[in-house]
Amino acid sequence: MISLGEPAFFTRLREARRVLIAGAGGGFDVYAGLPLAFALRAAGKEVHLANLSFADLYGLGPDVWVGEDVAAVGPDTSQRGDYFPERTLASGL
Repeated sequence: MISLGEPAFFTRLREARRVLIAGAGGGFDVYAGLPLAFALRAAGKEVHLANLSFADLYGLGPDVWVGEDVAAVGPDTSQRGDYFPERTLASGL
């Protein structure tokens, strides 16, 4: 039930088990979702972060690709160039 004491956004998330926080601005906009991600994880939710990347992903090895145009980036993912905010984020979590 929606009430004035809790915004509708949080009311809808209360029953969620898994939440996807996605960015589409080149890497750093998903950083703005981190406080929400941490709060949801603390509440026992399974949280995933996703991003539409501007990095040169064509240099990634085949083991990183989990689907068509979907790469799982971790702290050890190698990349050409120095712009890779997704790896930086994965390194800190």
